[in-house]
Amino acid sequence: MRTKKLFLFFNLLVTFALLLNITQIAHASPSEAKKRAGNVYYVSTSGNDSNLGTQSQPWRTLGKAASKISAGDTLYIRGGVYQEAVTFSRSGTASAPIKILAYPGETPIVDGNNYKIPASTWGTILEISGSYVQVSGLEVRYSNWMGVVLSGDHITASGLNVHHIRETGMLLSGDYGLVESCRVWQAANRNETNSPYSGGGWATGLSAARHPNYAVLRGNVVYNNWGEGLSTFEANQVVMEGNIVYDNWSANVYISDATNVVMQRNLVYRSPNSIVQKGSRIGILMGDELYNPPSAGIKVINNLVYGTNRTFYWYQGPRGGGMDSVLVANNTFVNSVSGAGIQIDSGSHKNTRIENNIIQQDGSLPIASVDSTNGLAFSTNLWSKTPPSKLSSATDVVGDPQLAKTGQVEAGLLTAEWFRLLASSPARERAKIISEVPDDYFGNSRGIPADIGAIEYSTVVTQSNTFYSTAAYDGGILESSETSSKGGSIKERGKTFQLGDDAANRQYRAILSFDTSSLPDNAVIYSAVLRIKQYGRTNGSGPFSVLGNLLVDIRKGAFGQISLAAEDFQARSSAKNVGTFNSTPQNKWFSAALNAKGIKYINRSGNTQFRLSFSLDDNNDRGGDFMRFFSGNSVSWKPELIIQYGAP
Repeated sequence: MRTKKLFLFFNLLVTFALLLNITQIAHASPSEAKKRAGNVYYVSTSGNDSNLGTQSQPWRTLGKAASKISAGDTLYIRGGVYQEAVTFSRSGTASAPIKILAYPGETPIVDGNNYKIPASTWGTILEISGSYVQVSGLEVRYSNWMGVVLSGDHITASGLNVHHIRETGMLLSGDYGLVESCRVWQAANRNETNSPYSGGGWATGLSAARHPNYAVLRGNVVYNNWGEGLSTFEANQVVMEGNIVYDNWSANVYISDATNVVMQRNLVYRSPNSIVQKGSRIGILMGDELYNPPSAGIKVINNLVYGTNRTFYWYQGPRGGGMDSVLVANNTFVNSVSGAGIQIDSGSHKNTRIENNIIQQDGSLPIASVDSTNGLAFSTNLWSKTPPSKLSSATDVVGDPQLAKTGQVEAGLLTAEWFRLLASSPARERAKIISEVPDDYFGNSRGIPADIGAIEYSTVVTQSNTFYSTAAYDGGILESSETSSKGGSIKERGKTFQLGDDAANRQYRAILSFDTSSLPDNAVIYSAVLRIKQYGRTNGSGPFSVLGNLLVDIRKGAFGQISLAAEDFQARSSAKNVGTFNSTPQNKWFSAALNAKGIKYINRSGNTQFRLSFSLDDNNDRGGDFMRFFSGNSVSWKPELIIQYGAP
């Protein structure tokens, strides 16, 4: 009897609670209802953590935001420098992810205060440990240990600019993660003097490691790192595709202790005047350092490798191992600068195929060094000179592959066009059919018969046009005040413009304007390179030293009116950060290759404009740190836009 009464009483309580909850939901305030749908929050360097986190009352710190956001929320981070270490530990859901975004048109910077943050080892200044989180558009720099750690599952990181990091630049360790269109450079720079890690143990620029499953590293630019460049280790089902990797100290690409990895359509090289010197600088390196797990099931296909110290190298780690069920196919390997073109040390190899590759090695260096072919099957490769007999097959081709070699090979400027086959190439229609490689580097279907190497021959003739900035529309803009982020005065008729900051801590930006209407409507643009020439001496400390990267925004058409205006300083672009100028000029010419995002907005029916600015607006030293460059008003040294394209 007591049990029945208690049960009825409990049911009445539950019913009352449900009715009360329904009433509360029906009369929820607009802000409460909005939160359930996902709030939009803001952080600003002018905010206060006692605020509400709204656009008009933003928070001050990222840590405050991290403690408040929840599934479905969006956090906009306003431009400025945030000197703190922050962990976003809260999770979204598949249908309601958390979004952490740069405010449109602005660059928020997570900064380690000149390597003082984090204070302890193995720390990081930006970690996302929650799952179902998207982060985009941030700059992360000067960390005393790691830069960005993505340890949660289902994380997407895009458009990050990570640099000047003592250890690993970006580490993806969670499952089902994606790192896309990020730029990682000057990581592992504790090793720059090669003194702390003379016996090994250096870090990586960008890595999917420490037990991730189903991770993707796509479309990133990884360069000038003082350890490995791009890597995956202790990982399963990782895809590394469409990345540009160059001038990294140890190996440009490293695969170790990993299973079922696909490495495809990557451009890997060492430039002739690399600022990263003395390291091994290998192209693609494979091996097993820990043999946990033993590497197996790896595909290395459709990659382009140039000028490294061995273009492909497998080595046996201290605990053994071998190439197990590995496919190395349809790659183009060109000119090791030290050691053999490709090198495979002895190991417990089995079920491994090396097929359909172009292996070019000019000069006196050996084209290949392979200790034993047990477990290795070489076939249908094009060798530029006769290989060791144990590596040859009846379907091989020996001879000059006759690559197009168009464009430049300097840092940031080498493109896939350099590796195209000429019409007379002996690689044409000599490949075997490999079911695992149905497409080429560009994603084009392979013909029957197919071509050896990474790129199928195309009848589209590559053309090159050089456009010059229009004097009437280009020039410089000076910020109105240090913190305004708006244009003030303009310089539209001088023969030079300035980039950097002035003695009042105001930023200089520049607009370049090109009439690209002469491009055919059906032009397929393969590459585009901006070039500007320095005028005179550098003022102050030099902006490349104290203000970071010189970045490029693009506008299809004009930023405002076609003529230069102060508002162009902050006007919306079609795409931000579409190129980064190299910091080491050739004969005072600085160059920036546009990425695919930028090439998309080149105007075939009118003008294309670019906005140039350093990633840090000023360094607060009340001293002018700037450089002058020739404008379109110059007679001989106008800014140039060099476009390579084909017209089917």
